[in-house]
Formats: sequence, structure tokens, C-alpha cells
Amino acid sequence: MQIPKVRATVPAIIVFGDSTVDPGNNNQVSTVLKSNFEPYGRDYYGGQPTGRFSNGRIATDFISEALRIKPAIPAYLDPKATVPAIIVFGDSTVDPGNNNQVSTVLKSNFEPYGRDYYGGQPTGRFSNGRIATDFISEALRIKPAIPAYLDPKYDIEDFATGVSFASAGTGYDNATSDVLVSRATDW
Repeated sequence: MQIPKVRATVPAIIVFGDSTVDPGNNNQVSTVLKSNFEPYGRDYYGGQPTGRFSNGRIATDFISEALRIKPAIPAYLDPKATVPAIIVFGDSTVDPGNNNQVSTVLKSNFEPYGRDYYGGQPTGRFSNGRIATDFISEALRIKPAIPAYLDPKYDIEDFATGVSFASAGTGYDNATSDVLVSRATDW
């Protein structure tokens, strides 16, 4: 029996990564980490710097060419791009108070938590003030704090620009909570 030759095609490559695969997106970002100057790009098409952290093409360019998509992956970051919302998944490091509404021993809705937060009251954040996602949201000019999905003070309209589903004690594996339960019985 002869296996028919099938030629699979890949219509596109979507790349997420660091400087090893950045085709020039940092040119549009306020950062000191740029490569849009010589000697970068001297072996690239036209011999001009593109923002690639390379004197020529990067690995994803070669992959794209091998898959017959295009000889080089272009930078895609739009300098006028905006982020309309932030959706957060995570553990205690980004839990803004979801655990206040969950039956768990992992809570932070008591002092000294929240003393540096707006109003000086505990919110359920495992912090004396704001958490990383609050600062990110503010930096993106979305809102000063990301609300907890389970917080009854908020409605669905409040979540249009961001919401957090993070819950302290969560993990990728069910064993994450088992560790807590086994340790809690020791106390």
C-alpha cells in the first residue's frame, strides 16, 4: 500500500516571545531595549536595522520561509494600539478578593492587609495595598484597580474593562489544595 503524498500548509505563524524572536516590535514601545541602530541589521535585506536583535534574520524568519509563508515575519505592534480590558487568572499574588466569597482558610480580608489601599481597608488582596495587576491596569489607563469577579459590589458592566478570577491557593494541579488541607490539619 502506498501512502499518498499530502502537502500540509501552515497559513500563518503567530509568535510570542522575547528579544530572540522580536522582529522590531520594541521600536513602538517606550523602552531602552531597542536594536534599531547599527550594527543590527547589516546582514538583513537592505542592510538596515529593523529592530531585530540580530545582524540578520531571526529564527522565526527561517521557520516562516521553510513553511513557505514569507521570508520574514514582520513586526506587528501598532503604535496606536490600546488595551480595552484586563482579564486575570492566578493565585494569591493577583487575587483581589475572590476568596472573600469562597469557603477557604486562605483569606486576607483582615488587618494589616489593605492598610495602604484606597480607604485603608482590607479588600481580600494579599497585600497591604494594590497588587501587580492593579498597577498594570493603571499604567494601561484602564482603571486603577481590577475588581474580583465574586465581589457582590460589582455588576457585569463593571467587568467590561477588566475582572479578576484569581483565587489564593489555586494551582495547575489538584494537589495544590491538598497540600494546604494536609498542613491545615497540623495546625
